[in-house]
Amino acid sequence: MDEFGAFADQLVEIATSEEVDAILIAGDLLDHPVPTAESEQLLYELLLRLRATEAKIIAINGNHESEQRLDAVAPLLDGNRITMVTGLKPPSQGGVVRIPSRDGSEQADIGCIPFIPSRKVADGRDLFERSDSWPAAYAEQTAAIVRGYAAAMAPDAVRIVMAHLFASGAVLGGGEREVSVGPDYAVPASALPSDVGYIALGHIHRRQRVAAAPAPTWYSGSPLMLDFGEERDEKSVTIVEVGARTPATVRDIPITVGRKLVTLTGALDAVLAAGEAHPDAYLRLRVELLAPHPGLALEVRDRLPNAVDIQVTYPEAPEQERPDLESLTPRERFGAYLAQQRGFTDIDGMLATFDELLEAERGGVL
Repeated sequence: MDEFGAFADQLVEIATSEEVDAILIAGDLLDHPVPTAESEQLLYELLLRLRATEAKIIAINGNHESEQRLDAVAPLLDGNRITMVTGLKPPSQGGVVRIPSRDGSEQADIGCIPFIPSRKVADGRDLFERSDSWPAAYAEQTAAIVRGYAAAMAPDAVRIVMAHLFASGAVLGGGEREVSVGPDYAVPASALPSDVGYIALGHIHRRQRVAAAPAPTWYSGSPLMLDFGEERDEKSVTIVEVGARTPATVRDIPITVGRKLVTLTGALDAVLAAGEAHPDAYLRLRVELLAPHPGLALEVRDRLPNAVDIQVTYPEAPEQERPDLESLTPRERFGAYLAQQRGFTDIDGMLATFDELLEAERGGVL
């Protein structure tokens, strides 16, 4: 919560200093369908603070949060420079949001396409003229829906599409929900509309351009590192300047808050020493051991309280030819078993104990 609060502060500073006309939030405002009260408070306080910058704020729902939950508060926000578009709406009934620039010289049409569950993709098709040639697959249907919103925009407006979807070719960050980024959900980037000034995408956590799209298309990415797959990412806010007759220029303003995620690999002493050089990062440790180390997690967290994931690896045992057990004595069989296992440091002592137990069993003692 502290990290997201710090990001909220920086986002307000950026919106204020840049004097942006609009702030587009392309979904996943919250991480769970039923978020904590603290999360909702942080979100709505941020929206009110952004409103005070005099920018127009347009947000859509993604696949993480509850469409119905956001829909319940949307009427309270609409009309106060904050527009929340939840679910697919006809372009003329809230699906395309029209906003003026600060100086009134231009207006922008924002086509708003929230995340479309597969069970609702047919609803999007019904918003537009029916056709026998309408595609059957989810991805192609979604692309056709996006093109439908683009076609509904005024030809003299700054035409922008904002959508929450998985475009083919996009590189995952690591923390996305796998069920919504599989091949069946991959919207062909080349099928996105070409007659718009900019396409703002949410859903993928890694900041990137979708090069195969015919119009300038970018994922803004998540504001903080949410998964160790994102530890090499540079988080940023995307600033776009585009006009009705001028092409889009895109630049990044780095996000300087939030703790890093760092993976360290090596022997225990080396990992502990390296971890102490990252006192503010969340650590994933891959500790290489020759044998089990009782109390490892406690020892590591005593030195590195910011270690959130501790994994243990052992060296690969050389490939050995399996012995013919039928030809071995019981002692030799037990010795072969011990040789194939990891973590036994006193094999000679265990074999001596085995000899005592075997002799006792043969003597009828056991």
